[in-house]
Amino acid sequence: MLTRTSSGIRNTSLFYRGFYLVIVEGQDDEVFWSKFFPAEINGYKRRFKRPGGRPQVQPYIDQLLSNEVLSDELHFAVAIDSDYSFLLNSLHQHSRIIETKSHSIENLILCPFVIVSAIRNLSYDTEYEILKVNYWLSHFDQATHSLMVADLTIEKNNLQKKCVGHSCKRFLIEEDNPDFDTNKIECFIQDLNLPRQEFNEMATEVGTVKPRFHIRGHFFSDAVRHFIRHEVKNIRQKNVNLPNDAFYAMVIALWEPRIETDPMLQAMREQALSAAEEVTNLLSQEP
Repeated sequence: MLTRTSSGIRNTSLFYRGFYLVIVEGQDDEVFWSKFFPAEINGYKRRFKRPGGRPQVQPYIDQLLSNEVLSDELHFAVAIDSDYSFLLNSLHQHSRIIETKSHSIENLILCPFVIVSAIRNLSYDTEYEILKVNYWLSHFDQATHSLMVADLTIEKNNLQKKCVGHSCKRFLIEEDNPDFDTNKIECFIQDLNLPRQEFNEMATEVGTVKPRFHIRGHFFSDAVRHFIRHEVKNIRQKNVNLPNDAFYAMVIALWEPRIETDPMLQAMREQALSAAEEVTNLLSQEP
């Protein structure tokens, strides 16, 4: 039996005549997903709807996957972070649910090219070497791998513990040093008191997975910002302010051209285009 909430979800598109609807998690997600979903297709303009976060998006996903409602009656697509679903082999199997092929948007955007470009722009040092970025990213992958394993173990087994948050500060050698202290990390993991067998099995399963792609996006983004600030300060001998909104706008602009050359990003754009075509075809069949 349909609840009032599910009925409201089913009729969502009625409030957006002339538009095709894409459900996203938050305001900053709109900027990212606008690079994948066409601004207009088949006579319908794109419109994003953000219900307020992942928990609020979940009912839309549930309705698309539900057997109680014909998905043809649901005239929208959903675009979300995959979180740990990619590593846990639990991605949603639906043509109108588009997910990142990394934990979060930040993991896709903050690639070596974008990081080195941000440092060059902020430091005015156009000769800054990308090798330094690659070296730090390798350090990040090695130092935080056990944190990712612990977080995955918690997620998979519903252990109701907190591991990786938005900030990386507690795990750094010092607040103004972007390198991680592996002793702090190991002590933290020990204090979590996770089931050893499950932890070891997960460590083996994701042994070659790089955290830069699959650890929580806000955590990775915070670490990158620490690294960028540190490098720029060393070059300019002064602190550089990096507000969240300005930082996000800068890295999005630096990253966007890569969509044209990156096969994974091109595949995501093709998925988004296909989803948009499917939604607009359904809308065109409305009486």
